[in-house]
Amino acid sequence: MTEFLYRKILPLIKDCEAGKGDIQATTIKVDSLCIGYAQDLLQKNSGQYKFGSHDALIAGSLIAARDRDGVGLEMVTSDKGLKSVLAAEGIACFDPSDP
Repeated sequence: MTEFLYRKILPLIKDCEAGKGDIQATTIKVDSLCIGYAQDLLQKNSGQYKFGSHDALIAGSLIAARDRDGVGLEMVTSDKGLKSVLAAEGIACFDPSDP
């Protein structure tokens, strides 16, 4: 990402995190619980799906937020492997490329 694009996107991200506008986001703190879930998911799914360490950390963080904090989140992604793993774990996904 270029610095120009980063500077343009940053205010939008801050608005999403602050709950302003139509798109709202929740920031998840990555901790040892998230990493533990990520390791388990990676071992369980990396041979079956195109599912790498970044995907595992994202999925592990969502599962930790659900299990520890009772937060129900929906992941926005078009990544097929990530969507498959999250579906198996009961995490909702929204794919903007679906008609």
